Amino acid sequence: MEFDNILSEINGFGKFQIKLVLIQILSRITIPLHFLLNNFIGAVPSHHCNISGLDDGGVFGNLTLEQKLAVGIPAEQHGPLSSCLMFSVPQYKYLSASNSSEDKAIVQCQNGWVYDNSTFKSTLATEVASRVSSVAHGKREDKVVIRTVVGVLGKAFAEGAFTIMYLFTTELYPTVVRQNGLGYTSFLARLGVSISPLIMLLEDVWPLLPALSYCAVAVGSGLVVLLLPETLNARLPELIEDIEKPL
Repeated sequence: MEFDNILSEINGFGKFQIKLVLIQILSRITIPLHFLLNNFIGAVPSHHCNISGLDDGGVFGNLTLEQKLAVGIPAEQHGPLSSCLMFSVPQYKYLSASNSSEDKAIVQCQNGWVYDNSTFKSTLATEVASRVSSVAHGKREDKVVIRTVVGVLGKAFAEGAFTIMYLFTTELYPTVVRQNGLGYTSFLARLGVSISPLIMLLEDVWPLLPALSYCAVAVGSGLVVLLLPETLNARLPELIEDIEKPL
């Protein structure tokens, strides 16, 4: 008995199958959040050395937060404050915008780090750290919210496409090789996932190159799918000869 005949015997796509599809849809809605959870747990918020040890009971204690950071944390080459370095003694000359060329005693963080927890209240990085406190985040909060929303939507659509492709792939292969074909396809998909982190190395060539590479592959894959045959209301192939027949 062929598969299409079996579907006819069980009344095809009826109420039971519709219920199954609806149940699957409800369960798949939470999957993007599940995958994104690891990103939030493993996130490393912006941070700098804990410079409370520089307070000698004098001028340092009367400075504002920005001034304390200016005299206690050296700046990186491109402007932002260093995440792992600090001055061994306060450099008060920076309060007057002095360009003194005298040697500055720069050392590794002596008392742990201070993390910006305005976006992530608690992550693995902040839990391991000795001290966690809030640092002003300014206008970056809006950008973080936008990026988070775009990320959640992108992951949701990607997960939906991933689910649909599994169903579509099973309909493309003939029954006699359907199991093996789906296994080979799944293997290639996992191989792509294994290689994809290496794309981030292209950031050294051009910062936008990794994102463009991912987008190009996604768009290219979508266009290639247009070359595949339509399976809607079509008889599922039983033998290899069935897919070799002209439409």
